Amino acid sequence: MSTTPGRLLELDDAEIIAAVDRAIAALAEPRQLLEDIGAALEQNADLRFDAKVDPTGAPWAPLARNTVEYWYAKKYPEGIPGSLLERSRKLRDTLTYNVGDDWLEIGTSRAVPGKSQPEWQVGLLHEFGTAKMPRRGILTADPKRGELGRQDREDVLDVISQALGDAFTAR
Repeated sequence: MSTTPGRLLELDDAEIIAAVDRAIAALAEPRQLLEDIGAALEQNADLRFDAKVDPTGAPWAPLARNTVEYWYAKKYPEGIPGSLLERSRKLRDTLTYNVGDDWLEIGTSRAVPGKSQPEWQVGLLHEFGTAKMPRRGILTADPKRGELGRQDREDVLDVISQALGDAFTAR
């Protein structure tokens, strides 16, 4: 360190300067960071299928009795295959994330024919619920406000902290 006229302090530490440069580069090109965030969120959502809970930890509402008795009983008289939200595993199997240079999207691509529109996105129906179907959240604690659940939020912050911490680790 040295002082020069017009400046209070000048830092001349190659290791620190290199670490700051790595942090700036990590934030300037965040694709790997977004990839790691997507992987963490996908893993947490996948665990929720096993536990049958939403991102707040609340259990998913069971199938309505009339759904079981009238719709499923006709289609599956020997009993409903699979478990809640996994009758065919198509919804769970389409859970994925995509990453670009500066964006991340996560969701499902499971669609079914609709009556009032050409198709319905099954994941969104469960994420928000409908007038006739309770919400069974997979990705958000509050989809209207775009809020993650506590564990998802902690995991995303951990991924960010790790990425920035790695940038400052001497190499």
